[in-house]
Amino acid sequence: MDSWIAFTLLAVVMQSVRTAGQKQIAQSISIQATTLVRFLFGLPFAALYFLALAYLIEVGPIALTSYFFLSATLVAIFQIFATVCLVNAITVKNFAVGTALAKTEAILTAILGVWFFSAALSFLGYVSVVVGVVGVLVASNWKITLQDLVDNKSIKYGLGAGLGFALASLWLREASLELTMPVLLSAAATLLYMVMLQTAICLA
Repeated sequence: MDSWIAFTLLAVVMQSVRTAGQKQIAQSISIQATTLVRFLFGLPFAALYFLALAYLIEVGPIALTSYFFLSATLVAIFQIFATVCLVNAITVKNFAVGTALAKTEAILTAILGVWFFSAALSFLGYVSVVVGVVGVLVASNWKITLQDLVDNKSIKYGLGAGLGFALASLWLREASLELTMPVLLSAAATLLYMVMLQTAICLA
């Protein structure tokens, strides 16, 4: 199995666990505090992960550009926005619906990637994204009515989460590629900067 497949499957599982945890936490504290939990408690793990990779991987001088800081800062902001929307979505409707709507991230990432980030997909790639999103919506077993589309806060929050996560993932890729170091280490460095900034913003 290619490493990217293993990482993707692990990410899917852990995202589901994290979202379920956020739903439980949101029942006893505010939406803003629930968002802070995601970043504050992730910060030590992000730091340990980066330090472990930095110890194991030899790298030369690291050039931190203004474009890296701009991209990574945008990631941090849009991920906070998306997390607030997601927690709102899963608290005003059931867990499956909120999560399913947030998964519109996939198709939004594909569309925005082509329009603004020069990251084209093949026709088969678009088909795969659409099938995946439709599959998640069907699996949620939610009958969407016209009234839902007009009044339902869960749809608005869910689509907001999808848009926020889509933009965050695209800028995350931009920030990681901007660093001249091995892929794993550049991703870890970007993650650490993001989580530090997100924790500071949420605490403020």
